[in-house]
This record gives sequence, C-alpha cells and structure tokens, in this order.
Amino acid sequence: MQNVVQPALTASYSETGALFLGLLVEIILTCVFVFVILYVTSKAENKTISGLLIGLTLTFVHLLGIRLTGTSVNPARSLAPAIWNMLSSAPTAFTAIKQIWIFLLGPLLGAAAAALLFKYFEGKKEAKQAKASAPEEKTSSEQ
Repeated sequence: MQNVVQPALTASYSETGALFLGLLVEIILTCVFVFVILYVTSKAENKTISGLLIGLTLTFVHLLGIRLTGTSVNPARSLAPAIWNMLSSAPTAFTAIKQIWIFLLGPLLGAAAAALLFKYFEGKKEAKQAKASAPEEKTSSEQ
C-alpha cells in the first residue's frame, strides 16, 4: 500500500516506522507552533509583533514538515482532504483516512505538550520574580 500522507518517510522507513515518525513530527511541530502562540500572546508588549511572529513560526513549521507529513498542525486541515480523498475513486482513496489518526492525535498531543511547557516556564519565571522581589518586601516591611 502506498503511503500518500508521508511519502518521504515511507521511502526511508517501513510503513510502521513512517507512521510513528509522522506522528512524532506532527507532535513536535505543533508543540513549537502552539508554544510560540502562547508565549507571544501572553505579553501585552508583544501585541504589535505577535501576528508576524506567529505567521513566521507557521511558515517555519510548514517548511520543515511539508516534505515529511504534509504538515497539519491543525486537525481540520487534514480531515477535510482525507474525507474528500476517500470519496474519490482513486486506488489510494482510503490511505489518507486510514492515517488520519496521526493528524488528529499529533496536534492534540503537541498542543498539550506546549501548554505544559509554557506553564512550566511561566511558573519558573514567576518563582524567580517572587524570589527577586521578596528581599525588597522584607526591607520595606521592616522599616
């Protein structure tokens, strides 16, 4: 069976290996994209450049992943073409729909990982800020 979803991976690895690597690529690329969105939009001072940074990151993600998986990073972007392909009468009509789990699960796991990473780094930053401001509060309350 020809793998139409990630032909570059199938050419180098077995079908199972290609599917696993496809899932891994989708997780990592979605994680990077969502992390940038969370980071950029969490600061009010970034509002003038947030759209540019998000757009450049999406371009970067697609340039990296398009030859590997077609780069979804958005389940809706993969679901509609897979259904459309399934409805066609092509010999490989059901290949994309059989592999749609990669493009549903990958972005969900990648987005969850990005949220956890963002919370972790924000927590460390807040702890560092609290630690830095603690001596100031102590000296001002002692006076």
